[in-house]
Amino acid sequence: MIVAYLNLVNVADVRQRLTSLGKVLGPACDLRNDSNYEALLIAHEFRHKIISPAFADLSSNMAMAAESTLPFLIDAFNGFRFHDPDLPENRDQYETFLHVYVRDRIGNAIRRKIAGSMHLETKLEDILVRLGTNPTEAHYEHLENRSRCQCLQVKLDL
Repeated sequence: MIVAYLNLVNVADVRQRLTSLGKVLGPACDLRNDSNYEALLIAHEFRHKIISPAFADLSSNMAMAAESTLPFLIDAFNGFRFHDPDLPENRDQYETFLHVYVRDRIGNAIRRKIAGSMHLETKLEDILVRLGTNPTEAHYEHLENRSRCQCLQVKLDL
């Protein structure tokens, strides 16, 4: 089902890229299980210096996974934006909505977290350029309100 959808929205080499993603996530899952307790300790301690080899492997593998799968995830995101047949005719409104969220809201939140690291700031800007969202003149506020209402309805249904 995932392969069929990604092919539908013109993502290249879907099977190969999903297989590569699975090969990275499989070992990372085992490392995560080995490192769960240690991660909790680190999360609650300031400047925790001692980490196990398993946790160091987890960290390294997850960084490599993010780097290696990012082009695939960007292609999938852009495939949805440009080619999803179920995206309503107000695609321009969705484009502006996504631009505001990706560049302004999410991008600015990440910028605050990584401020001072030129390497990470450069990587973030590269990702945002590759996503390539563009503002349009279309108003999107009703989309945001609709998504909030749908979230509220899901919570009420539970």
